[in-house]
Amino acid sequence: MSEWTRRSADRFGLEDASTLDQWRGRILAALLGGALLLGAPTLLFAIYVLGRRGLWSIVAVDLVAYGLTFWTLGSRALPYRTRAWMLIVSLFTIGALTLTLAGFRTAGPVWLSMAALSAGLLLGVRSGVGVVIANIVAFAAIGVGIGRGQVVWAIGIDDALSLWTLSALNTAMLGLMATVSVGVLVSGLEREAEARLKAEAERRRGQHLEALGTLAGGIAHDVNNLLTPILANVELLADSSDDESRELLDDIRASAERGRDLVKRLLMLRKGEVAIHETGDLGAVVREVARLVRARADARVRIELRLTALPLVHASSAELHQIVMNLAINSAQAMSSGGVVVIEAERVMRDGLPFVRLRVRDNGDGMSPDTLARVFEPFFTTKAAQEGTGLGLPTVRNLVLALGGSIDIDSARGIGTVVTVMIPASRAEAIEGADGVRRQVPSAPRRPTPTSATGPDARGRVAPRTILLVDDEPVVLETARRVVAALGHQAVAVSSAAAAEAWFAEHADDCALVITDYRMPGRTGTQMIAALRRLREHLPAVVVSGFVAEAARDVRSLGVKTALLSKPYGMADLKSAIDDACPRIAARG
Repeated sequence: MSEWTRRSADRFGLEDASTLDQWRGRILAALLGGALLLGAPTLLFAIYVLGRRGLWSIVAVDLVAYGLTFWTLGSRALPYRTRAWMLIVSLFTIGALTLTLAGFRTAGPVWLSMAALSAGLLLGVRSGVGVVIANIVAFAAIGVGIGRGQVVWAIGIDDALSLWTLSALNTAMLGLMATVSVGVLVSGLEREAEARLKAEAERRRGQHLEALGTLAGGIAHDVNNLLTPILANVELLADSSDDESRELLDDIRASAERGRDLVKRLLMLRKGEVAIHETGDLGAVVREVARLVRARADARVRIELRLTALPLVHASSAELHQIVMNLAINSAQAMSSGGVVVIEAERVMRDGLPFVRLRVRDNGDGMSPDTLARVFEPFFTTKAAQEGTGLGLPTVRNLVLALGGSIDIDSARGIGTVVTVMIPASRAEAIEGADGVRRQVPSAPRRPTPTSATGPDARGRVAPRTILLVDDEPVVLETARRVVAALGHQAVAVSSAAAAEAWFAEHADDCALVITDYRMPGRTGTQMIAALRRLREHLPAVVVSGFVAEAARDVRSLGVKTALLSKPYGMADLKSAIDDACPRIAARG
């Protein structure tokens, strides 16, 4: 029976409909099938009884209704709503005609109540209430005939009009109660079904993103190991090259840096992959992004900013730039005929906690429901191949969620799109001084956090030190050795944590610094550093990783004298990381 009703609902054109509509189709199929199966003996007996009384018009209506039921169920051309209304009209017609010709002694009120109930169940509460009103009109019309003495069966019945009015009120009340009850039940089931489907879709999306993130992480790891020697060796060569060669090296470095940016975007597809915890000024980022987008957008696109006084947020400037830039560019590109992009930001409270709400709205082309349902799918894009990769919104979504925020998108064709992002606010405030410079004022002292290197310290030659290098990738290890040597230090290069621990056991006093890869076979770099610090407690160290967020948690647990360097890195980046972990190396020269 269940499989038959499902196939019938598909035949009604509901195979791609919502879960609730599919169930309504199955209920309609069950009602029609039940009417055909159970109605046959009832119809035969009704023909016998009504025929003896000469009520052939009712017999004719019953036969027509039975035939329509058969056609309604079997036809492949009728849409669902037409089938539903044909059933409802048949029930109503049988009930109204039976009451008109035979009065109280028939099941007319039951037929009318069933019509209202079916309408509420199959088409919704409004349709059910509409049928109840039609029932009242039918009772009223027959009541007028009773009052005028034009209804044959009512002649001779004491106080027939009062009894009829009472019957009408009871039928209307029961029909309305049934319709509303069914409507409430169906609405609740619809909300539950939608919530369940949304949760299931979110679960599948999460699994898809997790699998994609794992793949992206593996690719990013290998690409980072390829880019690191390129960036570092380019800087080594630049120091000894003529101007023409240096220009070529600049092109190589620029391409490698673009590859590094792409790797970072891929890594943001990984759940929770964000940079080391920092605070950033969203207002400043929005102003900078607006300036950049104005320069590259169509002249017919206007960028408007509506910013209030904002606290700092728990996100780095780079992360905020990634979020705002993606959203602003999407909005600007969505307006093929020009329009306005409005970027708003304000401080709000959510669940008693401070947040900053970023809202980017446009009056562009908007999105269809199908497109809106897929906007967070990686590599899904409606743009031309040269305009988009389909990574922008998935990256933004994963980044916002990793920061502890949320993102919502509302869009409609021909109206435009609104993207709302909520980012947790920091307790530190961004204030603007008399000199116009915004400064961060922390509300409480913070625990020291490992930092990524950002640039070289331009001081002169340094006192040579012995630095232990650990990396399982031979090319990366050799590149690091060359860079360390170029910086004036002695490098001891080993390819495993075990080899590093064996060397350190004999030369602990000679080692000024350890630079290690984070992910290695056997033990991670942070585990190895912890083991080395059992031999020498305050050993400075630099952890190198392409998985910054993952490594940052472990690096933070190691405490001070530990720097984190993001792969791929150049010579200046490595020198800055060395200075962060062990300032005394660069303090003398």
